[in-house]
Amino acid sequence: MEDMSANTHVHISSSGDGRRSRAVPILAVLLSIIVTAGAFVFIFLYLPFLTEYTEMKETHQKLLDENQSLTKKNSELQDMVSAAINKVDELQSSQLGLVEELAKMKDVYNSLLGSLKEEIEAGNAEIVQEGGRVFIKLKDAILFASGESNLNEEGYAVLDRIGTILRTLRGKQVVIEGHTDDRPIGESIKGRFPTNWELSTGRALSVLHYFVDRWGLDPALLSAVGYAEFRPVVPNSTEEGRARNRRIEIAILPMDIRSIRQKTF
Repeated sequence: MEDMSANTHVHISSSGDGRRSRAVPILAVLLSIIVTAGAFVFIFLYLPFLTEYTEMKETHQKLLDENQSLTKKNSELQDMVSAAINKVDELQSSQLGLVEELAKMKDVYNSLLGSLKEEIEAGNAEIVQEGGRVFIKLKDAILFASGESNLNEEGYAVLDRIGTILRTLRGKQVVIEGHTDDRPIGESIKGRFPTNWELSTGRALSVLHYFVDRWGLDPALLSAVGYAEFRPVVPNSTEEGRARNRRIEIAILPMDIRSIRQKTF
């Protein structure tokens, strides 16, 4: 009996080991399959998905950046359009103002033509309009005696006709220029006028003082300057040319003009 029990026990143990030995390869195969399947899923499914997701995320961020950039540009364009509209409005207003200003100066020009008709016809005066500026050119002979800076009676009468027009102006400055020919100052008057600078400046100042004292023009809007013989309108080679160069010019200018005009010599 004891022998039979021993044999039976050995038989049972051998059967269990066989099953375990067969189960190990099966588990290995299953693990291999699981690992392979996991690798397959990781390589062929997860990695492409991860790459695609990353690309989509980057694309989304780019779109957000582009949208932000477009929003900023749109805001800038709106500001530019608004500024352009304002500029157009300013230009239109400026153009309207310029048209009105030119019309006013045309009226001044026509008024001066009428007031100085006799002097113009006699060749002693000239009126020129250049845009919003008017220039009155008067020969010295109708204002001063030879070599003098004090106004004569005829000069008073001429300046009175000009003064009645100047005192009606608003927003203008008046620049009075004195000019001479190129002849040197005579010995008899050198004590008062050493050079043509002093003579031309003295004559311009006489005209300025008359406008202020007689017609009450605002001194802050008037100025006087002497150019002597250095800005001739024609050559001084003839007596007629020298007579034209001895002159007083009265420039009526807008307040924003700091220089009378550009001249070519």
